[in-house]
Amino acid sequence: MTAFKILFFLLVICLCGFNTSNCLDAVKSLILTHRDMVKRAVTDKSGFTTEEATGIVDRHNELRTSEQSSDMLNITWNSALETNAQTHAAKCNFTHSTGEFRSNVGGFSYAGENIYASSGTSLNVTIIVDYWYSEKSDYNYDTNTCTKVCGHYTQVVWANSTAIGCGVQFCPVLDSSSMNNSYFVVCQYGPGY
Repeated sequence: MTAFKILFFLLVICLCGFNTSNCLDAVKSLILTHRDMVKRAVTDKSGFTTEEATGIVDRHNELRTSEQSSDMLNITWNSALETNAQTHAAKCNFTHSTGEFRSNVGGFSYAGENIYASSGTSLNVTIIVDYWYSEKSDYNYDTNTCTKVCGHYTQVVWANSTAIGCGVQFCPVLDSSSMNNSYFVVCQYGPGY
């Protein structure tokens, strides 16, 4: 039975009044589990689906909210940033794009950028965003510096960023890396950090 059918069945039970509290918890759990399972089939070679884009935005906003910053803004999807990120991802070169390439895109004078590569037959957008966020342990709040790499983390949680657009490309050969048959993910943020 698909997740949608199970969800529909549980909602019907909840609405009919059968143990409503436990039922609503089960529905919430199913929704979260389904969201975490947003994966890509190996046949999908480029571009994010609407469901994947929503997963990227939702996960960013969840992590940004967890920072408990008083000036943190929610992030939304920006199609111009998406197009620019997809153009860079399609090059299959595991490097950041130039600052010039990210200038004056999507209504922003400068866009920040995070990149990620994954080999295998599936791609989970939640894992990608969590990977960038995991650099938090290398960030020192007292000195506003990184003890190791933490630029991906700081871009994910930079309070002034209000928009994101991402691209993905399946690359038989991913230049500037030792990976083949890999997905190259590029997310651009406006305004950039």
